[in-house]
Amino acid sequence: MWNTILFDLDGTLTDSGEGITRCVQYALKKVKGIDANLLDLRRFVGPPLKEEFIKYAHLTEEEGDLCVSAYRERYDSIGIYENRIYAGIRTLLKELKEEGMHLVLSSSKPTAYCMRILKYFDIYRYFDLVMGSQMDGRRTDKAEVIEEILDRLGMKDRRQEAVLVGDRNYDVVGAKKAGIGSIGVTYGYGSREELTKAWPDCIADTPEEVRNVLIGQYRDGRQAEPSRKTLEQPSFYEVSPTLHMESPGFAIWSVIWPPLLALAINLLLGALLGTVMAAAGGASAEEVRQQTIRLTLPLTAVMDFIYFVVMLIIFRDDERRRTAYGESDRLLQKKPFGIVAAVMVICLTLGAEFLISLLSSLIPSSSAYADFVQSFGEWPFWAVFLMIAVIGPLGEEYLFRAVVFRRLRDHLSVWAAAAISGAIFGIFHGNLEQGIPAAALGFVLALIYEHYGTLKASFFAHLGVNSFALIQQSLPEGEATSFGMGLAVICISILAVCAAVWIFYRDQKVNRI
Repeated sequence: MWNTILFDLDGTLTDSGEGITRCVQYALKKVKGIDANLLDLRRFVGPPLKEEFIKYAHLTEEEGDLCVSAYRERYDSIGIYENRIYAGIRTLLKELKEEGMHLVLSSSKPTAYCMRILKYFDIYRYFDLVMGSQMDGRRTDKAEVIEEILDRLGMKDRRQEAVLVGDRNYDVVGAKKAGIGSIGVTYGYGSREELTKAWPDCIADTPEEVRNVLIGQYRDGRQAEPSRKTLEQPSFYEVSPTLHMESPGFAIWSVIWPPLLALAINLLLGALLGTVMAAAGGASAEEVRQQTIRLTLPLTAVMDFIYFVVMLIIFRDDERRRTAYGESDRLLQKKPFGIVAAVMVICLTLGAEFLISLLSSLIPSSSAYADFVQSFGEWPFWAVFLMIAVIGPLGEEYLFRAVVFRRLRDHLSVWAAAAISGAIFGIFHGNLEQGIPAAALGFVLALIYEHYGTLKASFFAHLGVNSFALIQQSLPEGEATSFGMGLAVICISILAVCAAVWIFYRDQKVNRI
């Protein structure tokens, strides 16, 4: 049974002949001075571009590269849009996806161009993976493209489940080399005679016939596997159907190295501060200690800002990778996040933080943490707020939620990913007094991030917790432990429980939290 459908692009999904032939005509004229007839250039639709240039005009390798560069000059801004989608393709893709099949784009065109075309025609959302050639000319052979797809989908041992739909003999031959099925379509640029000579599994004359063949065989096979689960609708407990295929060693390392990088940044800036303090000649040991304490807070803010910049780059690269796999939106829930939701998540995290703090208060305070808190008094409140309540959560949310938790979610259920990322968040704080509340907070923040699908949610929750802690620190010691303060915290905790019920159970049928 074919459950993974690989589609060629040019001549199969879109009629791109005008753009391709005009760009080829432009390139031949510019590089070799050849005035080619557009009808003669239809042969360029489908095969790898450089090889076809060399065959058509008897070029050298270097001349072939020049023609490809000239071709892209026009194609990038004009030729890519001299294109139209075949009638019936949108319906075909929609129905295949609704049936539960996995759709993949397999093209000899560079992946970047493929994605632009799919988005231009608003059919990108139907594909789980988009795979083409590389801009430097590698991976242009259709069999190579298919092998890369099978590798990324973890289907090397399940080739019988994949089929390629294409319009040229190159597509059929590539599918046969890769050991997968093939369907030739005659409405594109390959004739029935050309396709017949390549011996595909079947030939279809219209997108409707392709639909009938694929859905018919899929339903027959599915009846033989009644327990089969499709991946069309994500659940709160799912893992990525494609990214989780990475090796366990690679997956573990991908989660561990970002916190290790952050730790290295900490050590580097700490060593820099130590060097500066050591160079302060004439200062007593106590003066050096006091100056070090005073600089701890801004140094922490600098580290958090560096985390934010570095992890933002890593996160964006991860999202591009997930987009290529069609997994960018599969796992995270997408719930509206406005002012009311922001207040609710802040209340939720405050309640959770308070309850855990009751337990962690039994742990003796470390001198390092006491010195860190002491340094707050050396700075204006607005500066402390900016560094602790804004810059701190910004850096930590990108590090521990956007990168660590998100990468764990590619491989694990939400509960496991939230627990592990929370534990890493706690360990990163370096002491039990902060580490235990941080681990619990990290678990809650991860669930909030998963629920809303936006980092703004976990950031506001984190900001609320840090802000409340600063307010507590700024109160005189007697007031901070007064009956009124305790009552206020209890009321906030009760409100947090109500918020949790309202947030996570109002859409229970969707989120199942």
